[in-house]
Amino acid sequence: MAANAEGTDATNIDQFDILRLAPSAHVVIGNEGNEHWLLSNGCWLLRLDIVEGTLLGGPALLRFRLRGMTDLPPRLKALGDLAELWATPRAGLKTCATRRRQRWISELRTADALEQGASHRQIARGLFGEAVQNGWRLDSDAYRLRVQRLARAAKIRLNLPVSRSWFES
Repeated sequence: MAANAEGTDATNIDQFDILRLAPSAHVVIGNEGNEHWLLSNGCWLLRLDIVEGTLLGGPALLRFRLRGMTDLPPRLKALGDLAELWATPRAGLKTCATRRRQRWISELRTADALEQGASHRQIARGLFGEAVQNGWRLDSDAYRLRVQRLARAAKIRLNLPVSRSWFES
C-alpha cells in the first residue's frame, strides 16, 4: 500500500513511529528516494511504500493513497492488517503469508545473511533450525539445494534491489 509520510508535532496521537514495529521492519530506498518497507516475522508479510516523506526521520502522519475500485478490497485488507499490527505489534498478524510471500521472506533473510558473510550452512541453520544435520553435505541435500536456490535468487534480486518482484502485492 502506498502512503505519504508527513511530519507531525509531538502531541499528535495519530502519528506512525516505525520504531514501534522495528523488530519486523526492513527498508529499501528506491532510486527516486521512495521508501519500501517490508514488515514481516517470517510467517506474515506486509508492505508499505512511502511515496513522499520519510519514516526514517521519526514519527509521521500517514496519508494512504487509495484509488480505483478494482484494487480497493486488497488495499483495505492491507490497511486493516497494518492497524491490527499497530495495535498489537508483539502478537503480529493472525494470518500467514502465501507460499510466494514466504519464499520472498526467505530470500530477504538469505540476502541479509549473505551481506553479513554467512555461509550456506549458517543460512540453512538460521532458516530451518536443528533440522539441518552436522554432516549437511551428505545428510541434508534438500536443505543444501534449497539454500543454494535461495542464495541464487537473492543475489539476482540484490542486483536489482527495487525491482517490482520484491514489492508486488
